[in-house]
Parts: sequence; structure tokens; C-alpha cells
Amino acid sequence: MIKYLLISFLTLFAGLNAYGQDRFVEKGELVATFPIQIKNGFLLVTLPIQDTNRNGEKITVPRSFLLDPAISNDGNFVPLDSNGLIITRAIEFRVPVSEGRTLKLELVQTEAREAFRNMEKSFMGVLGYGFIKRYRTVIDVVGKQMRLYSLASEIIYSKTVDTSSTRTYYFDDAIITYCSCQFPSMWVEVKAPPIKEGRVHLSLADNQSTIFRDALDKATLSIIEKEERADSIAGKQNFAGISVGQFYVGEKNIAGRNPRRAVVKRPSKFKDLNIEVVGTLAMDVLRTYQAVIIDPTSFQMILVK
Repeated sequence: MIKYLLISFLTLFAGLNAYGQDRFVEKGELVATFPIQIKNGFLLVTLPIQDTNRNGEKITVPRSFLLDPAISNDGNFVPLDSNGLIITRAIEFRVPVSEGRTLKLELVQTEAREAFRNMEKSFMGVLGYGFIKRYRTVIDVVGKQMRLYSLASEIIYSKTVDTSSTRTYYFDDAIITYCSCQFPSMWVEVKAPPIKEGRVHLSLADNQSTIFRDALDKATLSIIEKEERADSIAGKQNFAGISVGQFYVGEKNIAGRNPRRAVVKRPSKFKDLNIEVVGTLAMDVLRTYQAVIIDPTSFQMILVK
């Protein structure tokens, strides 16, 4: 029975073997293919995680993860049964993707995002930038798959990618000023007046893009504050935000994909950086594309229309 389950999972999660089955990549060494789903606006990718049953036998269980470039390491996991103890060292998890290939993840225990189990029972944790930067990642939104390609192999994208996409460079060069230490993550430069020129954080683990309050000019901020006061008097929950008419990424205006932006206070994790961070670019915009491709070899993000 255990052997049958393992073969079933490997069949489900194994990478495609032939070129041409990926609509966005004509040639490349495919490492693995995983199913994805967008639930309540959040992107979840399901990986086969090797585990052990009560009899000490190895089994493979599907577990869902968020993708979050804000986490610099491989990611973290939420334990199924919490006894109040937190293990501070990273724990290795094995991900069998084919009969002869197993990926390894070094995940740190956390209680963060534990509430996601109410949304998805198979939720296990978050995959971070340490995982993302090891592969060329094709997030096929329409096909509901995430495909990983080797960085070492030559890759040729399809005509669809060449002729119908927005390409932009992303950066991972942010420095925390008070300690002169790196803040590995993914940042994209944008131009979106009246928002200050700067970068947005690629926020794959969030379902709504935001603009930080201190990135707005005084006139726009005054309008936001009036809206907040009106909502407060009316007893409404505060959803103050703006609709952007210009949001240039890679010299293309993508504002029409979802012009609405929530206006929020700058999160503490984005303070004390040597770059100007004006907001986040999240799944509410990215999910409107056929695919999102992240290519660490050229530091490019490709949004396929």
C-alpha cells in the first residue's frame, strides 16, 4: 500500500519529460512540476513531503506552501502538533519529485501563518527566497502548475513569452542600514505618480497590493485621511485606498490589471533599508496574467499576458 501511494505521488508531482508540453518554455531541463491553487486570493503550491508513519515506514504526503521572497532562507514550517516548544535550528525536509531525484528543503519552525490551516488543511508553511533563487520558476496561473527548471541548462522561451509579455529586472540588493547586512528579497522598480519613485516588494504571499502612506504626496494623503474619517463616522471598516492610473513596470503601464491599491502604514520589516520602498506588488495583480516567470540567471521577472 505504501509503495502504491509513493508511486501515485511521484506520478502526480513528477516533472514533464518532453519538451513542448510547457506552453511557455520550448527547451530547458525540467526539475519538477507541482500543482498550484489560488484560494481566497492567495497562491498555494503543493509539494510531496516525505514523512514517516506510526509504523516507521516512509510515506509521501502532499503539503501546501505559500511563496514569500521576504523570507531569505528556504522557508519555514508550522508543526502539525504544537507542544509550545520552538526548534531554532533548520530541519531538513525531503521532496521526492521523480524516481531518482529528491529536492531538499531546510525549513525553520514557526507559528506564523498558522491560521492558514483554517483555509487549507494541507497547509504546512512558506517557501522563501532561498528556494526561489535555485530555479527558473514558471508559475502557470491558467494551467494551475508551478514548474521548476535547472539554472545550469540552456532555456528557450516560447513565442508567446517573446511576443506577449512584460519583462522587468528585479533586484535583491537591499541592505539594512543599521547593521550593514543584506536583506535578500525581490524588488521591482516602478513609476506610478503621484506615488514616489522607488521599488515595490514582490509579495507572492499576499493577496492584495499596497501603497505605503509615506510614499504619497500631501494632497493624495489628505484625500485618504478624509476617506478614513468618513468611514470612521459611518461606522464602516477602514478600506481606504487609491486607484492608480499609471503603474509602470518594465516600461509598460500595468495599472489596468488591478488599479486598486490599499494604503497602509509601512511595515516595520521595510524600515532602515538603503532603498526607497513604496509598496508591494501582490497576487491580485499577478494572477491576472497567464504566467509569471522568475529567472534568477538574468534577474528578470516575466509577466505573460
